[in-house]
Amino acid sequence: MRRTEKEGRKILPGIWQLNRTTFIVRVQPKDPRTGKKRNIRRVLEDSSRREAIEVREELLASVHAPASTPTSRETVDAFAEWWLAHKKRRGDVQETTSDKYEVALGHLSQRILESFLDEVTPQTIETWMVKATEPKPTRKPERYAETTINSWLRVLRTMYSDACRLRGLTFNPATAVKPLVEPHDLEDTNSLPPEQLAEVLIELRKGNPVLAMAAWTQAWTGMRWGELSALKWSDLDEERRILLVRRTVQKGKLVPSTKTKRARRAGVPEPLLEALRAYRAELVADEHPGLDSGLMFPSTVGKPLWSSRISEALRAALKGAGITQRFTSQGFRRSMTDLLREAAVDPVVAKAITGHTTDRMREHYSTVRLEDVRAAGDAAAALMTPKLRLIQGGADAEESSEESSPPDGMTTAG
Repeated sequence: MRRTEKEGRKILPGIWQLNRTTFIVRVQPKDPRTGKKRNIRRVLEDSSRREAIEVREELLASVHAPASTPTSRETVDAFAEWWLAHKKRRGDVQETTSDKYEVALGHLSQRILESFLDEVTPQTIETWMVKATEPKPTRKPERYAETTINSWLRVLRTMYSDACRLRGLTFNPATAVKPLVEPHDLEDTNSLPPEQLAEVLIELRKGNPVLAMAAWTQAWTGMRWGELSALKWSDLDEERRILLVRRTVQKGKLVPSTKTKRARRAGVPEPLLEALRAYRAELVADEHPGLDSGLMFPSTVGKPLWSSRISEALRAALKGAGITQRFTSQGFRRSMTDLLREAAVDPVVAKAITGHTTDRMREHYSTVRLEDVRAAGDAAAALMTPKLRLIQGGADAEESSEESSPPDGMTTAG
């Protein structure tokens, strides 16, 4: 059944929203080659507002692009090779991202790769995606997960978007393809409640002190592991209680950029600041060989810690705490997001802390003050601090916590 604009509401010029994930994009530009008005219309399902805007811009660009030249008859394989090299030269993608792009393009079917750019249809892409889910007894893994295949589709959409802009194609076939339905394990949240998170942090302290402190910092700030392992002591402002996140680790090397290409500040709650001071004193006393690197969490040779190290430490800590649920380093970010929500931290401030880019325009036009960042971290920390005291001090800590609590109806400053 044909979907019409009357079913939804106009949210932007040329864009109608039918429901949460369905949009109609319609442009009516004048073709510069013929002088006649054209009516171009696309129905997008399982899409976002941002994707609808991108499709609208692609349609407008395709009309005003130069007439097709023989280069538009490139094969997908030839264009993909040029496109990836072009992205690297422009500096549009980080090394790790370009590696993922290369893997995704390497899994395209031979039929797609050998086709001309303007010959690939949505059906061709869907056939490839469905076939990729079929078991392959002679390969490892035996079958690719739906989430993996959908990530390949996103790369193909991005590549074709650039092909429309740079090669004058009039249609991006990947935008008309619905992602595969991904199975969701509702019990596997990769997030822990404050009580269990506190138990894991205590267990981590029984092992490598550098790994333990790195995990504590990630738990209290929600940083990505690449950002955390790139922290230097010069990034810590003790007086203002903030950490400046402005670099990341890629393939063991420090890169002066972040995933979102934006620097941000993470609030440091008082308990974490005290722990960091004690940890630094311990490194100095032990004459840790990685001190000269300036890294907060150095390896014994002064290099950033690999993510595999924290994975091993977490498995041991979970076992020691008697927790059977899967929990990874990424789980610290999920747990922090949950804590910030439970602490009723403003969403704009929460996104600034964790570095998420959803609702980007709202964040762009919002100012996150230093006091907001500190107060947010303190509020989240307040939910977990009593749990840590209980585990470390037992019943006495509980009584002490109750005695020091403010009377009912009163709150303490953040």
